[in-house]
Amino acid sequence: MSSTVLNILLGVVGAGFVLCVWVGSLPSGPEGPVGAWLVPVPFLLLLTIVMGACIAGGRFAWLPGGRFAAVLLLAGFLVALGAALIAAFDSPHSALDVLLRLVPFAALGGCLWLVGNAPWGRILGPAILCATSLGGWALMGYGAVSNMRDSMAAAQRDYERDRADAEARDAQSLKEFRALPADAPLIEVIHFTFVGNETVQREVRERIANWPGRDEELAKILSHDATYFPELTWTISYIAHVHPAPPASLAPAYARALDRGYRYWESTMKYDEYAAKSEPEVSTLILGAERIQQAGGDLRPQLSRWYELLHNARGMGGLAHQVQMLLKAHA
Repeated sequence: MSSTVLNILLGVVGAGFVLCVWVGSLPSGPEGPVGAWLVPVPFLLLLTIVMGACIAGGRFAWLPGGRFAAVLLLAGFLVALGAALIAAFDSPHSALDVLLRLVPFAALGGCLWLVGNAPWGRILGPAILCATSLGGWALMGYGAVSNMRDSMAAAQRDYERDRADAEARDAQSLKEFRALPADAPLIEVIHFTFVGNETVQREVRERIANWPGRDEELAKILSHDATYFPELTWTISYIAHVHPAPPASLAPAYARALDRGYRYWESTMKYDEYAAKSEPEVSTLILGAERIQQAGGDLRPQLSRWYELLHNARGMGGLAHQVQMLLKAHA
Protein backbone atom coordinates (compact mmCIF):
# COMPACT_ATOMS: atom_id res chain seq x y z
CA MET A 1 0.00 0.00 0.00
CA SER A 2 1.54 3.33 -1.10
CA SER A 3 2.40 6.16 1.24
CA THR A 4 -0.13 8.40 -0.51
CA VAL A 5 -3.00 6.00 0.20
CA LEU A 6 -1.86 5.56 3.80
CA ASN A 7 -1.67 9.33 4.28
CA ILE A 8 -5.20 9.73 2.91
CA LEU A 9 -6.44 7.06 5.30
CA LEU A 10 -4.70 8.80 8.18
CA GLY A 11 -6.44 12.00 7.16
CA VAL A 12 -9.79 10.21 7.37
CA VAL A 13 -8.80 8.84 10.81
CA GLY A 14 -7.82 12.34 11.96
CA ALA A 15 -11.20 13.72 10.81
CA GLY A 16 -12.86 10.89 12.69
CA PHE A 17 -10.99 11.76 15.87
CA VAL A 18 -12.17 15.37 15.52
CA LEU A 19 -15.71 14.02 15.15
CA CYS A 20 -15.30 11.96 18.32
CA VAL A 21 -14.16 14.96 20.35
CA TRP A 22 -16.98 17.08 18.91
CA VAL A 23 -19.64 14.46 19.72
CA GLY A 24 -18.28 14.24 23.25
CA SER A 25 -18.72 17.97 23.68
CA LEU A 26 -22.42 17.91 22.76
CA PRO A 27 -25.00 18.50 25.53
CA SER A 28 -26.22 15.22 26.94
CA GLY A 29 -27.94 13.63 29.92
CA PRO A 30 -26.39 12.19 33.06
CA GLU A 31 -25.31 9.08 31.18
CA GLY A 32 -23.27 11.06 28.66
CA PRO A 33 -23.79 10.81 24.88
CA VAL A 34 -25.52 7.42 24.83
CA GLY A 35 -23.99 5.14 22.20
CA ALA A 36 -21.26 7.67 21.38
CA TRP A 37 -18.58 5.14 22.27
CA LEU A 38 -19.35 3.48 18.94
CA VAL A 39 -18.16 6.54 17.00
CA PRO A 40 -14.40 5.84 17.36
CA VAL A 41 -14.73 2.16 16.40
CA PRO A 42 -14.60 2.46 12.56
CA PHE A 43 -11.74 4.97 12.73
CA LEU A 44 -9.73 2.75 15.07
CA LEU A 45 -10.33 -0.16 12.70
CA LEU A 46 -9.13 1.98 9.82
CA LEU A 47 -6.06 2.96 11.83
CA THR A 48 -5.43 -0.73 12.52
CA ILE A 49 -5.39 -1.36 8.77
CA VAL A 50 -2.91 1.48 8.25
CA MET A 51 -0.62 0.25 11.02
CA GLY A 52 -0.92 -3.34 9.81
CA ALA A 53 0.16 -2.22 6.35
CA CYS A 54 3.13 -0.44 7.91
CA ILE A 55 4.12 -3.60 9.78
CA ALA A 56 3.82 -5.67 6.59
CA GLY A 57 5.76 -3.05 4.65
CA GLY A 58 8.72 -3.15 7.05
CA ARG A 59 8.25 0.39 8.39
CA PHE A 60 8.92 -0.89 11.92
CA ALA A 61 12.44 -2.00 11.08
CA TRP A 62 13.75 0.53 13.62
CA LEU A 63 12.00 -1.35 16.44
CA PRO A 64 14.04 -4.13 18.14
CA GLY A 65 12.17 -7.42 18.05
CA GLY A 66 10.85 -7.22 14.51
CA ARG A 67 7.21 -7.74 13.63
CA PHE A 68 6.33 -9.42 16.91
CA ALA A 69 7.38 -6.32 18.82
CA ALA A 70 5.50 -4.19 16.29
CA VAL A 71 2.29 -6.13 16.91
CA LEU A 72 2.71 -5.66 20.67
CA LEU A 73 3.30 -1.94 20.12
CA LEU A 74 0.19 -1.74 17.93
CA ALA A 75 -1.98 -3.44 20.58
CA GLY A 76 -0.97 -0.99 23.30
CA PHE A 77 -1.19 1.93 20.86
CA LEU A 78 -4.81 1.17 19.93
CA VAL A 79 -5.85 0.60 23.54
CA ALA A 80 -4.42 3.96 24.55
CA LEU A 81 -6.17 5.77 21.67
CA GLY A 82 -9.47 4.02 22.36
CA ALA A 83 -9.33 4.93 26.05
CA ALA A 84 -8.46 8.57 25.26
CA LEU A 85 -11.30 8.88 22.74
CA ILE A 86 -13.86 7.35 25.09
CA ALA A 87 -12.66 9.59 27.91
CA ALA A 88 -13.26 12.56 25.62
CA PHE A 89 -17.02 11.93 25.92
CA ASP A 90 -16.91 13.26 29.48
CA SER A 91 -16.76 16.99 30.11
CA PRO A 92 -13.19 18.10 30.97
CA HIS A 93 -12.75 19.00 34.62
CA SER A 94 -9.00 19.61 34.72
CA ALA A 95 -6.00 20.40 32.57
CA LEU A 96 -5.22 16.66 32.50
CA ASP A 97 -8.59 15.99 30.88
CA VAL A 98 -7.81 18.53 28.19
CA LEU A 99 -4.40 17.00 27.55
CA LEU A 100 -6.00 13.57 27.33
CA ARG A 101 -8.16 14.82 24.45
CA LEU A 102 -4.97 15.78 22.58
CA VAL A 103 -3.42 12.29 22.86
CA PRO A 104 -5.09 10.85 19.71
CA PHE A 105 -3.89 13.79 17.60
CA ALA A 106 -0.35 13.59 18.97
CA ALA A 107 -0.38 9.85 18.24
CA LEU A 108 -1.41 10.59 14.65
CA GLY A 109 1.79 12.63 14.37
CA GLY A 110 3.77 9.48 15.06
CA CYS A 111 1.71 7.63 12.44
CA LEU A 112 2.37 10.33 9.85
CA TRP A 113 6.09 10.02 10.48
CA LEU A 114 5.82 6.24 10.18
CA VAL A 115 4.06 6.47 6.83
CA GLY A 116 6.07 9.33 5.35
CA ASN A 117 9.39 8.70 7.16
CA ALA A 118 9.88 12.46 7.47
CA PRO A 119 13.34 13.41 8.77
CA TRP A 120 11.84 15.72 11.41
CA GLY A 121 10.28 12.76 13.16
CA ARG A 122 13.17 10.30 13.41
CA ILE A 123 13.31 10.76 17.15
CA LEU A 124 9.92 12.26 17.90
CA GLY A 125 7.92 9.73 15.84
CA PRO A 126 9.21 6.58 17.54
CA ALA A 127 8.99 8.34 20.90
CA ILE A 128 5.30 9.14 20.34
CA LEU A 129 4.47 5.64 19.14
CA CYS A 130 6.33 3.89 21.96
CA ALA A 131 5.07 6.23 24.69
CA THR A 132 1.47 5.82 23.54
CA SER A 133 1.83 2.05 23.37
CA LEU A 134 3.39 1.88 26.82
CA GLY A 135 0.50 3.95 28.12
CA GLY A 136 -1.94 1.48 26.57
CA TRP A 137 -0.17 -1.51 28.06
CA ALA A 138 -0.01 0.23 31.44
CA LEU A 139 -3.76 0.83 31.18
CA MET A 140 -4.36 -2.85 30.38
CA GLY A 141 -2.16 -3.87 33.29
CA TYR A 142 -3.99 -1.54 35.60
CA GLY A 143 -7.31 -2.88 34.36
CA ALA A 144 -6.21 -6.48 34.91
CA VAL A 145 -4.93 -5.75 38.41
CA SER A 146 -8.06 -3.75 39.25
CA ASN A 147 -10.28 -6.53 37.96
CA MET A 148 -8.36 -9.10 39.99
CA ARG A 149 -8.54 -6.89 43.07
CA ASP A 150 -12.27 -6.32 42.57
CA SER A 151 -12.83 -10.06 42.06
CA MET A 152 -10.92 -10.86 45.25
CA ALA A 153 -12.86 -8.20 47.15
CA ALA A 154 -16.15 -9.56 45.81
CA ALA A 155 -15.14 -13.10 46.74
CA GLN A 156 -14.25 -11.91 50.23
CA ARG A 157 -17.60 -10.15 50.56
CA ASP A 158 -19.40 -13.28 49.37
CA TYR A 159 -17.43 -15.39 51.84
CA GLU A 160 -18.21 -13.07 54.72
CA ARG A 161 -21.88 -12.91 53.75
CA ASP A 162 -22.10 -16.71 53.44
CA ARG A 163 -20.34 -17.11 56.78
CA ALA A 164 -22.73 -14.66 58.41
CA ASP A 165 -25.70 -16.48 56.87
CA ALA A 166 -24.32 -19.84 58.06
CA GLU A 167 -23.80 -18.50 61.57
CA ALA A 168 -27.35 -17.12 61.58
CA ARG A 169 -28.72 -20.48 60.42
CA ASP A 170 -26.68 -22.30 63.06
CA ALA A 171 -27.97 -19.99 65.78
CA GLN A 172 -31.54 -20.43 64.56
CA SER A 173 -31.13 -24.22 64.44
CA LEU A 174 -29.80 -24.25 67.98
CA LYS A 175 -32.69 -22.06 69.14
CA GLU A 176 -35.29 -24.29 67.47
CA PHE A 177 -33.69 -27.46 68.81
CA ARG A 178 -33.55 -26.11 72.33
CA ALA A 179 -37.23 -25.17 72.05
CA LEU A 180 -38.31 -28.76 71.33
CA PRO A 181 -40.29 -30.25 74.20
CA ALA A 182 -38.91 -33.36 75.85
CA ASP A 183 -41.77 -35.45 74.44
CA ALA A 184 -41.44 -34.19 70.83
CA PRO A 185 -42.06 -37.04 68.35
CA LEU A 186 -39.06 -38.49 66.53
CA ILE A 187 -40.20 -37.14 63.15
CA GLU A 188 -39.89 -33.58 64.52
CA VAL A 189 -36.43 -34.27 65.95
CA ILE A 190 -34.73 -36.31 63.26
CA HIS A 191 -34.22 -33.54 60.69
CA PHE A 192 -31.95 -31.71 63.16
CA THR A 193 -29.46 -34.53 62.56
CA PHE A 194 -28.36 -32.81 59.37
CA VAL A 195 -28.24 -29.11 60.32
CA GLY A 196 -24.92 -27.29 59.98
CA ASN A 197 -24.58 -26.56 63.71
CA GLU A 198 -22.20 -29.20 65.09
CA THR A 199 -23.51 -28.75 68.63
CA VAL A 200 -27.05 -29.51 67.48
CA GLN A 201 -25.86 -32.46 65.40
CA ARG A 202 -24.01 -33.98 68.33
CA GLU A 203 -26.88 -33.50 70.80
CA VAL A 204 -29.64 -34.69 68.47
CA ARG A 205 -27.73 -37.80 67.43
CA GLU A 206 -27.12 -38.66 71.05
CA ARG A 207 -30.79 -38.05 71.79
CA ILE A 208 -31.93 -40.33 68.97
CA ALA A 209 -29.36 -43.01 69.89
CA ASN A 210 -30.96 -43.19 73.35
CA TRP A 211 -34.53 -42.96 72.05
CA PRO A 212 -36.78 -45.64 73.59
CA GLY A 213 -37.88 -48.04 70.85
CA ARG A 214 -35.95 -46.04 68.25
CA ASP A 215 -36.17 -48.59 65.43
CA GLU A 216 -39.88 -49.19 66.03
CA GLU A 217 -40.44 -45.42 65.80
CA LEU A 218 -38.42 -45.29 62.58
CA ALA A 219 -40.57 -48.05 61.15
CA LYS A 220 -43.75 -46.17 62.09
CA ILE A 221 -42.52 -43.04 60.33
CA LEU A 222 -41.66 -44.98 57.18
CA SER A 223 -44.99 -46.81 57.21
CA HIS A 224 -47.16 -43.74 57.74
CA ASP A 225 -48.65 -43.23 54.28
CA ALA A 226 -50.17 -39.86 55.20
CA THR A 227 -46.70 -38.35 55.58
CA TYR A 228 -45.65 -36.38 52.52
CA PHE A 229 -42.80 -38.34 50.94
CA PRO A 230 -40.19 -35.52 50.96
CA GLU A 231 -40.66 -35.37 54.74
CA LEU A 232 -39.51 -38.99 54.89
CA THR A 233 -36.14 -38.11 53.37
CA TRP A 234 -34.74 -37.11 56.79
CA THR A 235 -35.59 -40.54 58.19
CA ILE A 236 -34.23 -42.25 55.08
CA SER A 237 -31.02 -40.19 55.31
CA TYR A 238 -30.68 -41.09 58.99
CA ILE A 239 -30.92 -44.81 58.16
CA ALA A 240 -28.53 -44.47 55.22
CA HIS A 241 -25.86 -42.29 56.81
CA VAL A 242 -26.17 -42.08 60.60
CA HIS A 243 -27.84 -45.16 62.09
CA PRO A 244 -25.07 -47.33 63.55
CA ALA A 245 -26.66 -50.58 62.34
CA PRO A 246 -30.10 -50.53 60.69
CA PRO A 247 -31.74 -53.87 61.64
CA ALA A 248 -33.48 -56.31 59.32
CA SER A 249 -36.71 -55.58 61.19
CA LEU A 250 -36.91 -52.27 59.31
CA ALA A 251 -37.25 -54.10 55.97
CA PRO A 252 -41.10 -54.16 55.75
CA ALA A 253 -41.39 -50.45 56.54
CA TYR A 254 -38.46 -49.58 54.27
CA ALA A 255 -40.06 -51.61 51.47
CA ARG A 256 -43.06 -49.28 51.69
CA ALA A 257 -40.71 -46.29 51.53
CA LEU A 258 -39.05 -47.75 48.43
CA ASP A 259 -42.46 -48.18 46.80
CA ARG A 260 -43.47 -44.62 47.68
CA GLY A 261 -40.16 -43.30 46.41
CA TYR A 262 -40.67 -45.25 43.18
CA ARG A 263 -44.05 -43.57 42.63
CA TYR A 264 -42.63 -40.18 43.59
CA TRP A 265 -39.72 -40.32 41.08
CA GLU A 266 -41.22 -42.56 38.40
CA SER A 267 -42.25 -39.82 35.98
CA THR A 268 -38.92 -38.01 36.49
CA MET A 269 -36.90 -41.14 35.72
CA LYS A 270 -39.00 -42.05 32.68
CA TYR A 271 -39.53 -38.70 31.01
CA ASP A 272 -37.17 -36.06 32.37
CA GLU A 273 -34.12 -35.39 30.20
CA TYR A 274 -32.30 -34.27 33.33
CA ALA A 275 -33.30 -37.17 35.56
CA ALA A 276 -29.75 -37.35 36.93
CA LYS A 277 -30.41 -34.22 39.00
CA SER A 278 -32.33 -36.48 41.39
CA GLU A 279 -29.43 -38.88 41.85
CA PRO A 280 -28.31 -37.61 45.31
CA GLU A 281 -31.75 -38.23 46.85
CA VAL A 282 -32.31 -41.54 45.04
CA SER A 283 -28.84 -42.83 45.90
CA THR A 284 -29.53 -42.13 49.59
CA LEU A 285 -32.73 -44.18 49.33
CA ILE A 286 -30.78 -47.05 47.73
CA LEU A 287 -27.99 -46.82 50.30
CA GLY A 288 -30.50 -47.22 53.12
CA ALA A 289 -31.88 -50.31 51.40
CA GLU A 290 -28.36 -51.69 51.01
CA ARG A 291 -27.66 -51.36 54.75
CA ILE A 292 -30.90 -53.13 55.65
CA GLN A 293 -30.13 -55.86 53.10
CA GLN A 294 -26.73 -56.37 54.71
CA ALA A 295 -28.49 -56.86 58.04
CA GLY A 296 -30.57 -59.67 56.56
CA GLY A 297 -33.65 -57.82 55.36
CA ASP A 298 -35.10 -58.73 51.97
CA LEU A 299 -35.84 -55.77 49.72
CA ARG A 300 -35.10 -57.50 46.41
CA PRO A 301 -38.62 -57.13 44.92
CA GLN A 302 -38.55 -53.38 45.41
CA LEU A 303 -34.91 -53.04 44.31
CA SER A 304 -35.66 -55.04 41.14
CA ARG A 305 -38.31 -52.48 40.18
CA TRP A 306 -35.88 -49.69 40.95
CA TYR A 307 -33.22 -51.30 38.78
CA GLU A 308 -35.53 -51.38 35.75
CA LEU A 309 -36.52 -47.76 36.36
CA LEU A 310 -32.96 -46.51 36.78
CA HIS A 311 -31.58 -48.63 33.94
CA ASN A 312 -33.72 -46.75 31.43
CA ALA A 313 -33.38 -43.28 33.01
CA ARG A 314 -31.05 -40.68 31.48
CA GLY A 315 -27.77 -40.32 33.33
CA MET A 316 -28.60 -42.90 36.02
CA GLY A 317 -26.58 -45.82 34.63
CA GLY A 318 -24.05 -45.76 37.48
CA LEU A 319 -26.72 -46.00 40.16
CA ALA A 320 -28.56 -48.69 38.18
CA HIS A 321 -25.33 -50.73 38.12
CA GLN A 322 -25.00 -50.27 41.89
CA VAL A 323 -28.52 -51.64 42.40
CA GLN A 324 -27.76 -54.55 40.05
CA MET A 325 -24.65 -55.45 42.08
CA LEU A 326 -26.70 -55.24 45.26
CA LEU A 327 -29.27 -57.65 43.84
CA LYS A 328 -26.56 -60.10 42.77
CA ALA A 329 -24.87 -59.92 46.17
CA HIS A 330 -28.10 -60.94 47.91
CA ALA A 331 -29.49 -63.35 45.30
